[in-house]
Amino acid sequence: DPLNPHKWSLVRRWFQACTVSGIAFAGTFVSSVFTPAMEKSATDLRSSIIMGSLAYLIHPIGLTLGSPFAAPFNETFGRKPILLINLPIFALFVLGIGFAHSMVTFVVLCFSTGIFAALSLIIGPGILSDQWQPEMIKG
Repeated sequence: DPLNPHKWSLVRRWFQACTVSGIAFAGTFVSSVFTPAMEKSATDLRSSIIMGSLAYLIHPIGLTLGSPFAAPFNETFGRKPILLINLPIFALFVLGIGFAHSMVTFVVLCFSTGIFAALSLIIGPGILSDQWQPEMIKG
């Protein structure tokens, strides 16, 4: 059965595992990559360091608030459609952060990336558990 992930080749399963891991890495990396440039970004966007700190803190808040939506969407639509819709939107918000001309825009986009990163982070373990036998996961 080609639709059964347990029957996929080892290469395909590892490719899926690396893809899901890369998505999880990107979703969390976005929150911390801004930290070294926080002061400079606040200055460049004519804002205070407090607003710069808010931009740093708002992404994890988005992760927290986006998480409860992942499970119902997962059950209703399945994992693949959520990832195919979610990832381009996440990427556009990340791209928008790079082109932000005000700190308010920056903060809103950081919050949005957190929400959309949460969907991928919550669905990832389910994808991995679908394709690996429980004995292989537990050891």
